[in-house]
Amino acid sequence: MDSWRRWTLKHPVIFAGCVIGVALVLGIFIPSDPLYWLAAFASGLGWQIQAATALGSRGTATKAVTSASAPPPSSMPTTAHVLLPAGQKIQVTKEENYPDTMGELLAGLDERHIAATLHRIPPPSARSTKERVEVRINGMRVGELTVYMSEHFLPLIRACEDQGIAVVSRAAIKGNQLKSDVVLDATKAIDLSDAWIQEHVFVAVPPASHTD
Repeated sequence: MDSWRRWTLKHPVIFAGCVIGVALVLGIFIPSDPLYWLAAFASGLGWQIQAATALGSRGTATKAVTSASAPPPSSMPTTAHVLLPAGQKIQVTKEENYPDTMGELLAGLDERHIAATLHRIPPPSARSTKERVEVRINGMRVGELTVYMSEHFLPLIRACEDQGIAVVSRAAIKGNQLKSDVVLDATKAIDLSDAWIQEHVFVAVPPASHTD
C-alpha cells in the first residue's frame, strides 16, 4: 500500500488519467462541470499531502525506535568495572530466597532499573563440578543464573577477575511484597566482539571509561 501511495505522489497526472480511462471503459458518468473537477483536484491534492505527511511521520517514528538505547543503570560500582552491552533478557533464579533484600531495593516502587554485578560461585556440593554465576545488587546477593546460562558469562568473569575488574550488567527489579523478579539485560560472552573485549577487558583504563 505504501509503494502505491508513493507512486501516485510521484505521478499525479498519470494517476488521474488512469482513473478517467477506467471510468470511460466502465461507462461511469463523468461530469463536465469545470467546478466539479476543480473540487476533485483540490480533494486529491489534499489526500496526497496527507498521505505524504503520514508516510514521513511513520518513517521518523521508526527511526526513533531504532535509535533508542537502554537507560543507564543506577548504583554503578565505584571500583574498576566493565558494563556489558545490553543484549538478551535473562531471568535470575532463586530471588525468592532474598525477600528482605528485594524489598529494600524496590523501596516501595513497582519497578527499578539498576546495576547488578556478576560473580563466580563454586559448585554447591562435592558431587557437582559446575560453577555458577551469582548476581548481586549493591553488594547484596539477589539470586543466581542457571548452570546453563552461567556458562555464557563465566569466561568473561574469569578474564575480568584476572584484570581486577568487576562485570556489571543492567538489571530490572520488578515485583511487590508477594513476589519479585530480577531480569538482566546483557550480551553473552560469545557475542562480544574481539574489539570490545580488547578495549574493555585487556586494556587498563580508569573505571569511569568502562562503559559500552
